Amino acid sequence: MNNFFISLLLPISLSFAAGTNRTIDDGLGDVVTGLQVEYLPLYSPNNTAEPFWKHEDQCDGCAIMPDVTKAFDGTWTATTYVPAIEYMSAGLRFNGTAIYIYLILSNYPANTSLVSRTVCDFRLDGSVVGAFDHEMDGTSNFEYNTLAYSNESLSDEEHIFLIETTGSESSYVVFDYAIYTSVVSENTTFNLFLTLRIAPTTILNIPLILERSPVMQSQASSLAC
Repeated sequence: MNNFFISLLLPISLSFAAGTNRTIDDGLGDVVTGLQVEYLPLYSPNNTAEPFWKHEDQCDGCAIMPDVTKAFDGTWTATTYVPAIEYMSAGLRFNGTAIYIYLILSNYPANTSLVSRTVCDFRLDGSVVGAFDHEMDGTSNFEYNTLAYSNESLSDEEHIFLIETTGSESSYVVFDYAIYTSVVSENTTFNLFLTLRIAPTTILNIPLILERSPVMQSQASSLAC
């Protein structure tokens, strides 16, 4: 009785999901999508030619100036809220399962008459989810990389996040950067080797060997905002 041998190579693809952190800079925007932070209002109510929110390179005459060398990516964006403004915000749009908001805090003494206290709310997808209130310590020192808000239990979809101030209290807000966690799918290809020994009327055995191919493909999600 003659035996016949047949070898088969079957590629099998498996998908995995992994979280990766991405940054949104105050001035440079999303490191992956390039989307920018949306600041409101656009202009000062007393001067329509002057931005209300100012980047570090627009603030030569500002009384309070954080050190750009200590800011993330060498940039920051700041403004002073007074009750007459009624509302201001910095808006972020991202796809992810977690968000971390970092501010720069000022500590000028109250007797300088400078607005140095940071007061703001955090709104996620239309609902207020937190608040931040920093009282100055009077040292005139800045506090960098301050984690003002974090949320690690978001659904994996598009979100809109606002740093906003309203009401009757004056506030000085310096937005530096945000980090969000994006879920990235990874496709891995395996090669399945099958060797079949076939008799004229029956299959005698089927040895099975599973080897992992060195081929790896990575696909990053494309955001809509």
